[in-house]
Amino acid sequence: GLRAKVFFTVVAIFSSFYFTDDLAHGLHDKMWVLARLFQRLHNSIGSFKYCIGHIGDLAAVQGRFSEAQRTLREGAQQELKDGRGERAAARLLAAADAELARGNKRAAIAAANEALAARKSVKVRFLAARTFIEAGDPAAAKPVITDLGLETPAEPQAYAKILEGDIALNGGDPRVAIKAIDEANKLLDTWIGHFYLGRALANLKRSAEA
Repeated sequence: GLRAKVFFTVVAIFSSFYFTDDLAHGLHDKMWVLARLFQRLHNSIGSFKYCIGHIGDLAAVQGRFSEAQRTLREGAQQELKDGRGERAAARLLAAADAELARGNKRAAIAAANEALAARKSVKVRFLAARTFIEAGDPAAAKPVITDLGLETPAEPQAYAKILEGDIALNGGDPRVAIKAIDEANKLLDTWIGHFYLGRALANLKRSAEA
């Protein structure tokens, strides 16, 4: 079937990459080949709905953020039409990241709000709140953090603590951030918790050296 052909084509592309002498150059070339593959599939086969989202992901990886946010939004609209709220939210959050990367904070906040309207899973709420914080609007994140913190499972509670730490970190208080994120990691051991803890510790070290 079509999807099987696409799968084996992608595998072939990335398998050939491993045999190149210059890995970095090879990866760059193969990313462009893969981008063209998805574009051709999208142009020639309208029913292959997920190509458009992957084109947006590739554009973001390649640093083409304007194209990425536009394509990811188109993909999100298609996902919403198909009743896939979680996928739509993921596309919109990726679009928000692309907007942040090009310094468009208002558009990033708008995309995150659209993601929340599409789906309010723990993951979506966490990533939307993170977008608000990174875009300089911690006030928008606080209601989401409160909701996550009030839930019974450890996962949303841990994410709430990480977000509290992120607010403190962006506010220039790495010690408060470390305390909050350390509490999050005690609730639930996650890679994202360790990532944020590393950021906070690095920030504290830079502050001490200043």
